[in-house]
Amino acid sequence: MQLEITQACIDAADKDREAPRRRNPCFICPIAQALRSEGYKRVSVGEAGLLARGHKWSLTNAAADFMAQWDQGYPVRPTTLELEETA
Repeated sequence: MQLEITQACIDAADKDREAPRRRNPCFICPIAQALRSEGYKRVSVGEAGLLARGHKWSLTNAAADFMAQWDQGYPVRPTTLELEETA
């Protein structure tokens, strides 16, 4: 599956990260925002992979690099990530 990370996803994640009641980054990162924009619910993104109700994807190198950059506070740019669904 190709997942498009738009500037809107990045902006929403940055806004959530700066909110006074900051949520866990695995629920608000740009990748999680993009999955939600595709209609997936209960999204979580972490080193073990990407989870959404009834679905699981392995974390590709590109997705891991993108996630690490954002987690460390570096600016990220819109991109498209290839995700491989696992059983």
